[in-house]
Order: sequence, then C-alpha cells, then structure tokens
Amino acid sequence: MEVILKHSAKPLWGLCLGLALGLALTSVLPAQEPSQAAAPQQPAASVIKEISFQKIDIAEQLQITISVEGPFLIETTELVVSKRLIIDFNSVSQVMAQPLTQVNDMGVLNIRAGQYQPTVARVVIDLADNFPSHRISSDKDGVKVVFGKDIARIP
Repeated sequence: MEVILKHSAKPLWGLCLGLALGLALTSVLPAQEPSQAAAPQQPAASVIKEISFQKIDIAEQLQITISVEGPFLIETTELVVSKRLIIDFNSVSQVMAQPLTQVNDMGVLNIRAGQYQPTVARVVIDLADNFPSHRISSDKDGVKVVFGKDIARIP
C-alpha cells in the first residue's frame, strides 16, 4: 500500500509524524501513575465523653467534671432569671455523655448535654432558687465546675 501525500495533506502528515513520535516516546518512558490529589485532612472530631459529679463534704463543694476528647473552646452564659449555667463547647461535634444527669444537691438540680449546632455541644446546669457561687476551669481533658459556699471566681 502506498500513501501519496499531496500539498493539501501536509498538515495531516505532520499530525501523523507527531503521533508516531508520541507513541515511540511512551514506549520508552516509564508509565506514571495518575496523580491523586490528597484528601484534605479533616480535624479530628472532638467529643464530650462523660459528665460526672462528686460532692466533697469536708469542703462543702460539688464538683462537676465534663470530660472532652480533642480540642475545644468554651463560652459560658449565666441566666439568673431562669437559673441556668450554660457552657457551649465550640469545635465539639459529638456528645457521648448521658443527655441528663440528675444531681439534686448543693443548689444543682440537673445537668443536660446535647448537640446545639453541628460543631457546638452545649451543657446546661439547671440550678435551684439561688444562683450558687461557682468556679469554672478548663484544661486539655475537659472542664470542671465547682459549686460551694466560699468559691472565689477565677477571672
């Protein structure tokens, strides 16, 4: 078979030559895997693991411990009229603790926990008639709220 290239076929001839050269190079060069874009690293979801309380009779205090796994920030709100202490845990997307813990001691009635927004968990401490003195502190493992007569607030 004979191929005759005419003047009008010159661009086709260049295309054929380019394809042949490209095929020759691919057989010489090692095959490369298609690059896969690395999936963006999602931050680990922080979780409220457990809520517990302990009465310390000798100090006349009630200590509430909220255990958190992962990074978090807190915002607190005191509702004097409705007698609630609200602690919002920003960057927490799951609550594994019991949704309701009954206390009924030292001015604390209940502790409620739930997912307020997709990345904000909320713990509400329902209080008796008087808003008791309390102190809130946090560390990498969670939050402690201490209620008692002579509790000095830490600014």
